[in-house]
Amino acid sequence: MVLFMTKDYKKELIRKIAREGMVLLKNENNALPLKKAEKVAAFGSTFYFCIKGGCGSGDMLGIMPVQPAEAMKNTDVILDKAVVEFYEKTNAERYESELRYFNRICDWANNVAWTSNIEEPELSDELIESAAKLNDKAIINIARSSGENTDVTLKEGDFYLTQKELSMIERVCK
Repeated sequence: MVLFMTKDYKKELIRKIAREGMVLLKNENNALPLKKAEKVAAFGSTFYFCIKGGCGSGDMLGIMPVQPAEAMKNTDVILDKAVVEFYEKTNAERYESELRYFNRICDWANNVAWTSNIEEPELSDELIESAAKLNDKAIINIARSSGENTDVTLKEGDFYLTQKELSMIERVCK
């Protein structure tokens, strides 16, 4: 039993939990692991604006999250520039109104309620078609958050995927 956890121990424990907690539904045709110099289109707002933890006691204060896109840039995989630019621009535009409040404790004084998911932006057919032509693979990242007094519910946008998320999956996988 560990009575005192050092910062390095916590970091390694978090990495271990993350590795073991990721879900891969299918690995058809050995899609993973990604190969060196493979071209990848990464879809999903949370690939570019990650969920760093839950709320309340599940929050990880003081730990700087690494966005999945940022981590991928440090590999030999090549991310589709147009898709990256679309999400970075969209997330930057949404930051003040929505994203900065994501996964934060409610701020009722400023009329801000806690939310467990990030709504996906509308993807143009042109972006999806271009990504399909220029890349070897696509990644779709969808994430949720929950925590103290904000347990996951069996509702669309919480436990269940939203219609926009289902549409994104269908359109990207076509």
